[in-house]
Amino acid sequence: MKKIIAMAAIALACSLSATAQEAKKSTTQTEVAAAQKFLGLDKQKSDILTQLMDYKHKIKEDPKSSDKVKQELPWMLEKKMEGFLSKEEMTKLKGNKELFLQITQ
Repeated sequence: MKKIIAMAAIALACSLSATAQEAKKSTTQTEVAAAQKFLGLDKQKSDILTQLMDYKHKIKEDPKSSDKVKQELPWMLEKKMEGFLSKEEMTKLKGNKELFLQITQ
């Protein structure tokens, strides 16, 4: 009986973890898709942005991340994007304040 309860608890914990990961991936995909559509990003830039958005969500959800790191995250994301997006793409992205805030916040 104890083994059955333990197995049920483990199964429940795994399903909750999988659900949280799927939600994070969905948010990342939505952000990247919006930027890709608005800016017309190629596959390489979309892949880099996907990695950046995954990092953003990891930092925001990590209880061990300091408040200072979380506060500096939007600035850091902007600087990273300036590194792989062209000047024209960054100007266009900053012009769309709603999308820019969605990606950096």
